[in-house]
Amino acid sequence: MNSWILVADATNARLFEVSRPSRQNGKTPALRLLRELSHPQSRLKVHDLVTDARGRSRNPTGKSRRSAMEQRTNPKIAEEQQFARELAGVLGDAREQDAFAALALVAPPKFAGMLRSNFDRKLDRRIVATIEKDYANLPERDLGGRLSETIRLLRARSEEASTPLVRTNESPRRPRTARS
Repeated sequence: MNSWILVADATNARLFEVSRPSRQNGKTPALRLLRELSHPQSRLKVHDLVTDARGRSRNPTGKSRRSAMEQRTNPKIAEEQQFARELAGVLGDAREQDAFAALALVAPPKFAGMLRSNFDRKLDRRIVATIEKDYANLPERDLGGRLSETIRLLRARSEEASTPLVRTNESPRRPRTARS
């Protein structure tokens, strides 16, 4: 079964499949790009995300003094959370189709937390490693070297997942010892 690596930040995400080494020379490109996603709204500045001026309300005492209402959530953070939900949806759909056995998550700490908070239990169980680094803009050729230990871990987990589990109903027999 396949293993995947999600390399993401608040604006871009790349989903890679960890390929197995060939039996002939033991070397193949470690990562194969499956999909790229982007969320351009996360790149915008706050004043570009908010189209209106802040709302106003009257003071409850009845005086004519007005105050600007504060937004509950920073619009930039709201867009980052939206992208995290979108990525969690993509991964959840792939998990339901059993497209991967193991997943490594590579994202800056803040965004990694946003992603994990949107994962369901079944998806969360498939995460083998979380690397809290910002490698989203790193070229693909450099990712293999930076993630070599994670790739080895994913390959091992993939091997475990593809090995059939054999169960027997028999309990192991212990040799009898002579009593004196």
